[in-house]
Amino acid sequence: MDPNVLKPMVDIVAPFANEGAKRLFRSEEAGPAKLTDALLEKLVKVISDSDMKTIAEHLERRSRYIGLRKLFNFEGCMRLALDLAREIPEEKQQPADEDWFALWFSAVENVSEETMQTLWARAFAQKVNSDGPDVSLRAIDSLRLMQRKDVVSFSRFCQVYQQLGYIFINSNMVMKDLFYPHNLDDLIDLSLITRSETFLNNIAFRGGYSLYFKLPPDMFAPDPFRVLSLSARGRELAGTLPAPKTLGEPLEYGLSLDDPLVVAKYINQIASGFDRRYDIVLSAHGQEGHRPPAGGWKRTHIWDHRAQTWVRRGEVPAECDPGLIDALESGQVP
Repeated sequence: MDPNVLKPMVDIVAPFANEGAKRLFRSEEAGPAKLTDALLEKLVKVISDSDMKTIAEHLERRSRYIGLRKLFNFEGCMRLALDLAREIPEEKQQPADEDWFALWFSAVENVSEETMQTLWARAFAQKVNSDGPDVSLRAIDSLRLMQRKDVVSFSRFCQVYQQLGYIFINSNMVMKDLFYPHNLDDLIDLSLITRSETFLNNIAFRGGYSLYFKLPPDMFAPDPFRVLSLSARGRELAGTLPAPKTLGEPLEYGLSLDDPLVVAKYINQIASGFDRRYDIVLSAHGQEGHRPPAGGWKRTHIWDHRAQTWVRRGEVPAECDPGLIDALESGQVP
């Protein structure tokens, strides 16, 4: 046997065979002391009778297995990364710096799950593409800690963020219909999203809708509401996500993003989350992406707290989707 292997193993097991080690396990009482001595003698006998050559061979095989697994993991990620990099126009390709690649290399050696390998490969392709957002070392640090379930949760958040534009949470019902709270906590711990409190009094929605809310003049210190948004790292890694359908997401949410009335139901859910102290006004202007005029958008609806529906108070522009308006005025929620 190789002396370099045998000596460390002997150094590990030898202390258990001497009297000093036995005294560490002895008790003042005779019964427990006899039991301890018997167990210790049995342990020493097992160690003494062990075939050191067999142990050394086992350790060597394990070392080879770990090395091969790391090699296969790296080759799998690198193959996917190169396939993606070949799709980048040559004039937009750029080299990854050495420190970044060294960190990427050391991380992908331990990545064997297919979804995570795809994520790492897309991060590499994004790094060498001068036309896309950068993937910093900070983002790589978050990526190293991610599991597949985190990818599924992050994909859901990015879809909601893209489709609804503004993730405003003023009640547990809104939270329940959009996400699972513990998944959000995981994403916050990974520095992928931020959760802050805000005192804003208006929200803009996709499709050209603006919601305003205010307290009566004699009431002060309005309640702060929670706002969820992507962090800097999250924006970098959002581009590395695979197509949502490839994730096979098993989770179901109250608010389906495939629903054509999703924006109307989201607006209604937020409006119903305000208590009766608030006056809530909706402007359906249909001018998404345009700055409001100097006087603001004209109100088209007010919220009826008792009926939990919008009551029309103005003319709705033709640019607004009639189906969404009907869903708003009928009070549809998830």
